[in-house]
Amino acid sequence: MAAVEPSLQVDWEAFTEKQGSIRTILSGPCPCDTCNEIVRWQCSQNAACADFSTFVNSGKVVNKDRFPTRERWHRLFRGSDD
Repeated sequence: MAAVEPSLQVDWEAFTEKQGSIRTILSGPCPCDTCNEIVRWQCSQNAACADFSTFVNSGKVVNKDRFPTRERWHRLFRGSDD
């Protein structure tokens, strides 16, 4: 297993203190729940929308921007392989 760069590691204690349990967040609604098949396909090709970015960073579901881009995906998942 490859080591994770320190800048990519998540401080889970701080995250859960700020957002609540990761299990609670992931079991609740997700912005992707209401996306159509075309948008879901785009996201399966390593793209992400602003609403998903908001969800990842805050755990909040918003409905403002569902136009996924590869650039946004790479900002969210720096260091990930395509």
